[in-house]
Amino acid sequence: MTLGITGVFWLPRMAELNSVSLNAGTHAIPLVAANTAWSGLTAAWVDATTTVARVMAEIGVGLEGLNGLNVLARLGVFTGWAEQQAVMAGVMAGKAAANATAYTVASIAMPSLPEIAAVDAARVAAYSSGGALNGTAEAAEAAKLALDIRAALVMETYEAATSLMVMTPGQFLMPPPIAMGAGSANTATTLVFR
Repeated sequence: MTLGITGVFWLPRMAELNSVSLNAGTHAIPLVAANTAWSGLTAAWVDATTTVARVMAEIGVGLEGLNGLNVLARLGVFTGWAEQQAVMAGVMAGKAAANATAYTVASIAMPSLPEIAAVDAARVAAYSSGGALNGTAEAAEAAKLALDIRAALVMETYEAATSLMVMTPGQFLMPPPIAMGAGSANTATTLVFR
């Protein structure tokens, strides 16, 4: 029953520890913030791509000769790169949103501490009133086991969803050079005069 990146076997941890482990901390707030940030970055890359395409369309008419073709080629490569960055940022925004949803669903499905306490109280009451003889202790133990299994399954499912985000990373490539020598430490060796 280990599906995710932690390799934790969740069932032996029991419902109490699984519930506390899931519900302690900042909840889905950082995931929602990550989604917002990645969405903003996606919008910025789309804007950059649109702006460069518009600049290419406006100045492309006036550019002639080898230099003009060189400028348009470099801007075209940059536009393709910016489009790729927009897609990658959009994918990351989607992953963050999916992970926030997975956390929210998991926190709703996870047995709550009051629910766990009620089952524990029923177990104590069953054993203190002769439940081993009349079967109420067995029913209370079955309820406790059902909570433990439910908590373990919730953690397994949430971890699997989280693993999807972590194990499918995107690679953001370096931008292509637009100007000769741009981005290099030693511009004298990269400049080519024509």
